[in-house]
Amino acid sequence: MNAATEFPADLRHAVTQLKNEGIVVSATLLPEVASTNSWAMERLKLSAAEGANRATDIPLGLDQLPHLVIAGKQTAGRGRQGRSWLSSDDSLTFSLVLPNASLLLPIAVGVAITSALESSVEQPIGIKWPNDIVIQSATDGVWRKAAGVLIETVQTQARETTSDGGVVLGVGVNLNRCPRDLPNGGLAATSLSAASKRLEPLDRAEILVQLVTCILDLASGLPWQTHSVLEAFRKRCVLTGHAVRVQRVPGSGADELTGCCQGIDSEGNLTVSTPEGDHTIASGEVLRTRWSVG
Repeated sequence: MNAATEFPADLRHAVTQLKNEGIVVSATLLPEVASTNSWAMERLKLSAAEGANRATDIPLGLDQLPHLVIAGKQTAGRGRQGRSWLSSDDSLTFSLVLPNASLLLPIAVGVAITSALESSVEQPIGIKWPNDIVIQSATDGVWRKAAGVLIETVQTQARETTSDGGVVLGVGVNLNRCPRDLPNGGLAATSLSAASKRLEPLDRAEILVQLVTCILDLASGLPWQTHSVLEAFRKRCVLTGHAVRVQRVPGSGADELTGCCQGIDSEGNLTVSTPEGDHTIASGEVLRTRWSVG
């Protein structure tokens, strides 16, 4: 293996720490991969499929979860709504494989990531529903995206039953990249370093440990931490009180809805008020891209 394809030593040490402390049960370190989420989904599907060849296939069993998949470089990463998310030395991309998921997992992940990152930035950090992590600019008050999440579920179909076969939770964070070099695919982008005003680059290994620890701690606490998770999200939600335009997913009602965001309900759904009444959005995309103070 040449130097260009070796897995970064700093991230290798961070993964070892996470395993030694019992935060994750197992891990896969990939020098380069198209998508950590796609890699994990393929292995979960092998585990869920009856008749998979365990001698030649590499499944992920329940005894290996939570499992961390991390790449030194990601060349075809996927975000929500089909967007791409690439990685480099200036960013951090990884996926966590969990045995099952609470309905509030998307909300809890956003809370966990902001909790893990808030000490690394000097500007306010918040959440754009359901779990885009945004940081407010000190110059114009606009919220810009610094991290994103993609959650996918594998369904098992064994004989006549169907159940969750596992959940893949992908995270991408802009660490030290200059904002002008970041893609602008929906929300204006920023990076943690741009919001920290630090002269030295942020330590991605340290941030990886903080993120994985916070995410798994909060995920394992559901559902008995439901109230505290909902309240924490409401305090961090940057949409509440603002006019929003929401594109619903096909089959969930009207294609597009415009109104005033009222926050989230007890199940983590977005609530939007319109002249015709209040609407509950279980899944969809908030299309408005600029939120500022005042």
